[in-house]
Parts: sequence; structure tokens; C-alpha cells
Amino acid sequence: MYPYLFRIFSRDIPSYGVCMLLAFFLVFALSVRRAKQKSIVMEDVIIVGVTAVANAIFLAKLLYILVTYTWADITAMLASGDFSFLTGDGLVFYGGLIGGILGAFLGARIAGLPLASLESSIVPFLPLGHAIGRIGCALAGCCYGIEYDGPGAIYYPDTVFPFPADVGYFPVQFVEAFFDICIMLCLLFWSKKELKSWTLLFRYLFLYSILRFCTECLRGDAVRGQFFALTTSKWISIFLFCLSLAFFVMQKIRYKSSEKTMTNKNGPA
Repeated sequence: MYPYLFRIFSRDIPSYGVCMLLAFFLVFALSVRRAKQKSIVMEDVIIVGVTAVANAIFLAKLLYILVTYTWADITAMLASGDFSFLTGDGLVFYGGLIGGILGAFLGARIAGLPLASLESSIVPFLPLGHAIGRIGCALAGCCYGIEYDGPGAIYYPDTVFPFPADVGYFPVQFVEAFFDICIMLCLLFWSKKELKSWTLLFRYLFLYSILRFCTECLRGDAVRGQFFALTTSKWISIFLFCLSLAFFVMQKIRYKSSEKTMTNKNGPA
């Protein structure tokens, strides 16, 4: 594909980096626009956005290092003065997602703003940012799929990438990007309804955990960590799936409990 999109002052600009910047900008701009429509102060949204993005990048990088290198690798590189594991482009989305959520809570606390008030402004656009990031992965040749020679197969030129030119790979990055857009459309539809706090977020986590577990089965790259025959992202997907289910069950229990309380207060008709 195209690891570099263009050149500026004799410097090649990586496509992955461009896509990541575009993703952050679009999610931020669309979230700010929605928040302004709800009369939320723009400065508060900026504080939440900056802390969320900073924390997302930090944890995305940290998780990438943890699943890519062993402790022995890290100590050996540090001893030799090699810090390339810190400056490389590798990021893990789940680390960024969890880091972004934690960072958003921190930013909301700094701004003195209830984070739940920003839920419907930010959450629907997270899958859009992820979809753009996945396109960046396809262009850069990372997160590639299993070997595949059917319709839509991706062939990487061996003059640019360390792949055999005659071997095709399943376009898992584009498949995930497509379904991310589908999830975004569902979230935008649900965001128009009156939902309890965090319902939208957990619907997103529920849908994406299913999507990610499935796409992990179609991934061909080995750098994802393996624990008991499952990748790190599969374990995180299982955890988020169960966490979302627990949230929905608790929500249902609370709803039935409140219904019963109202019935007891009103008495028999």
C-alpha cells in the first residue's frame, strides 16, 4: 500500500501518522460542535479532549510495548541506550480507548464538569476516529490480515514492505473500518433518544468488543501478545463484553425496582 502519503522539505510524511492526526481532529471537532449545541462551554470540552487524547496515546503506547517486548528485551535496550521502543509508531487501540476514557474522567474533574453530560457528544464519534486509524493501518502495512487471495485481497509491494509480493492478505483493516462506521451510525441514532447515563458508552463497548473478537480471528500479524491461546485484545474484548452485559443487567434490575416502588406508592388502581 502507501506507507508515506507525501513529502515536505525532503521528509516523507507517514500515512499512519496523517490518519491518526485526522482521526483525532475529526472526533474532537465533531464532539465540540455537538457539545456547543447543548450549551456546554467550549473550554471545558477542550480540557476534557486534551487530557483524553494525551492519556489515550500514553496507554496505547504502553500496551503496545507490553505486548511486543519482553522485560528482558526492554532492560537490554535501555542498557545499550536504545530507546527505539519508545519512539516507534506502534499503538494498541484498546490501550488508547481505556486511556482515553480515564483521561476524560480526569479532564472532567479538572473542568468541574459532569462527564455524563458529554457522553452523547463524544461517544458516537469514537468509532469514526477508529475507522480512520484502521485505514492508516492498511496504508502502513500493520495490523494486516491472514493470508488470502480472494476478492479484496491486499498485496504489499516487496520493494517497500517486508512481505512477499505474490502473497495476498485479508483486508481486515478495511472490514473493521466499515463496521466501525456502522457502529457510529447506530450510536448517532441512539444518541437522539433519552438514555440513562453511560448507556451509550456501554452499547459502544458491547458492539465493538464483539467486532474486535471476530476481527482478531482474521489477523495475520503475530505481535499482539498471547495468553492461554488468546491474544491480549481477545481477552480485553471478553472483559468488556462481560462488563457491558453486567451494566445492562444492573440497569434492568434498577428499572424493575423503580417500577415496583412506583406501583407500591400509587397503590392498586
